[in-house]
Amino acid sequence: MKNLKCLLPTLFIGSVSMAAPIASFGDLDSAAPDNTFAADTTFSTPSIGSTSLIVDFNMTTPGSFATDGGVLVDFGADAKGLSIVMADDRLVYRANNSGNMYVTSTALGTSTSYRVTASLFYDASGDEEIRLYLNEAYAVDSGFDSGTNHQPTTATLGDIAGGNDSGYGVVGGGIVLGGTAASPGKLDGNNEIAFTGTVDSDLDLYLDSHLTVAIPEPSSVILFGIAALTIIGLRRR
Repeated sequence: MKNLKCLLPTLFIGSVSMAAPIASFGDLDSAAPDNTFAADTTFSTPSIGSTSLIVDFNMTTPGSFATDGGVLVDFGADAKGLSIVMADDRLVYRANNSGNMYVTSTALGTSTSYRVTASLFYDASGDEEIRLYLNEAYAVDSGFDSGTNHQPTTATLGDIAGGNDSGYGVVGGGIVLGGTAASPGKLDGNNEIAFTGTVDSDLDLYLDSHLTVAIPEPSSVILFGIAALTIIGLRRR
């Protein structure tokens, strides 16, 4: 469970911390978060800097989807930061500073509960990567608007701490990163959009850690789909 205190090892090389990999959601649930932020609050930007991290929370989608569906998580500012935004019926997860990384989730159902787990791997050698999981399964649609919203790696991410307030479940101060799934731009001032669903848990932040839970090969997904269709066909017969 998440309240069990199990410290993860952290290695330091100079001033850059190397990420401790977490290979299962059971191990994640046994780890002690470095910060926990209450639902529907704003707070000072956590000292994430140039480090790997995991954010983990539960949400329920709204009863209908909007083009600009609202900001769930915002760390930092527009020039630096990390965000998870509901856009149409998908989540857009973005990390930004000197480089940009995006992934877009598979389509979500309305009025549906999800565990959302987002991982950022930072490596001083330049092998940054982001991953997004829904209900403990990798849930990135690599084919959706891949020219804009599928950039899971970069070699120049840099320090993403940002300087503005952060928020979870509400729109906080400063500029939040947001937009639509087709065009994830910047929302600020009166254009900021709060998430219209509900956040059902506090947000847990794990620093110097990243998820290595397996990403299914495309061929495996296709074979699974064929097998499922075959079973359905046999049952109908």
